[in-house]
Amino acid sequence: MSHGGLAPQGYLAIYVGRERRRFEIRAEHINHPVLRGLLQRTEEEFGLNQTGGLAIPACQVVLFEHLLWMLDNHDTAHLLQDPSELSELLDLYVPKRATLAGIACSTREKNLPTPTSAAHSG
Repeated sequence: MSHGGLAPQGYLAIYVGRERRRFEIRAEHINHPVLRGLLQRTEEEFGLNQTGGLAIPACQVVLFEHLLWMLDNHDTAHLLQDPSELSELLDLYVPKRATLAGIACSTREKNLPTPTSAAHSG
C-alpha cells in the first residue's frame, strides 16, 4: 500500500472507508464477484458522483483488509454457489442504507451510540 501516485503495474488503487484509506489491490481482484458486488452496492447507495478515484466509503477498513486476505488466501468459489451467501457477505461489508437506518433507530431507542457517533468517538 502506498500513499499516493500511480499504483504499480498489475494493481489498482481503491479508497476505503470514511477516511479513504488507499489500498493497492491486484487488478485481477476487480473481477471477483464479491468486489464487483461491493462496487455495485456502492454505486447504488452513493451514486457515481464520487471524486478522487475508485472508492467504497461505507466499508470499514478492517473488513476490507479481511476481504483482501480472504481473496488472497482462500477459495471463495463457494460464494458463487449460493447467491444468498454472497448477498449476506455484501451486507456485512457495505450495509444498505435501510440497514444502517434500522441500526441507528434501534440504538437511539436503547440510548446507545449510533454507528456514526461511535465511529467519531474512537
